[in-house]
Amino acid sequence: MARFLVLANDQDADGLLRTAANLRQSDGSDDCVHYAADVVTVQAQVLSGDIDEAVCLASDLLASGSSRGHWTVRAILLSLHFDILLLRGEPRRALAVLSACDPPVPPLVCVEVHRAMALQMMGDYRSVLRVTQPCLGRIAEHGLRAAVAIMLVRGVAQHRLGENVRARRSLTDGLRMAARGSLSSAAFVGLAGVDLSEVVRWLGDVTPEATVLLSQLERYRRSLSNPPLPFVVPVLTSREESLAWSIYHGASNKDIAEKDGVSVNTVKVQLSTLYRKLGVASREQALAFLDERDFFMSSVNEQLFCERLKRE
Repeated sequence: MARFLVLANDQDADGLLRTAANLRQSDGSDDCVHYAADVVTVQAQVLSGDIDEAVCLASDLLASGSSRGHWTVRAILLSLHFDILLLRGEPRRALAVLSACDPPVPPLVCVEVHRAMALQMMGDYRSVLRVTQPCLGRIAEHGLRAAVAIMLVRGVAQHRLGENVRARRSLTDGLRMAARGSLSSAAFVGLAGVDLSEVVRWLGDVTPEATVLLSQLERYRRSLSNPPLPFVVPVLTSREESLAWSIYHGASNKDIAEKDGVSVNTVKVQLSTLYRKLGVASREQALAFLDERDFFMSSVNEQLFCERLKRE
């Protein structure tokens, strides 16, 4: 495990693949060892930019049940799978995986920071700050990687919201912690879903180590064959979300008007507003746009997620 973490932080994909091969040869009958070797392979694929291969292997491993692999290894795999989905531009699917995780999310995984990364990619910056606010009061309880990621996602969200004084403080604290801990950009590949080039320019006066870290992360993002879009789905109002679901279920304008107690003309105006926000011109284009971005993944269950957080 220690060797895995060192190689991952050094971004040594070849070393990780050699480690995976050695694990498979060490005990051909130990299923847990083979499971760990596969998780090491997933990390190597992520560092190499083989995102499609990584998501397939990670999905298979998670689907195999909780009886395989030590809980620490499964926690690492869950984090990797979440990051991979963000790298593919699928934040809603990533949230669904986290919400539906069975058994519940292992203690090693910081639920709030993972969720915040997905929300940030969706452009919901207010929610990023909301879900990470509880972390600030117990930041010392987090591992270094999680603590740094919390400060970075909060800083980017604050910057996008125009809260520049708070943003500078959050980003500077996070980047300096990462530099002092000698963390590489491999620790934060989930943030590659956020276009950080603007932040890099804006924070030109932070420590050189911090600037190098941000630059490395941005280079990694550009190295992906299909870099994720920084804004996958615009933030929709509750009314716009309701309209989207109505047309998804095949409701006509008249059906929507009767259900919501408004006129058909009002529905037409509201749909036009939704189309403009999505950058489309018709109901069919809106459905295709949202479906391609996993907007209609009903397994993202907010109530289930909140109940799980209360139990933890």
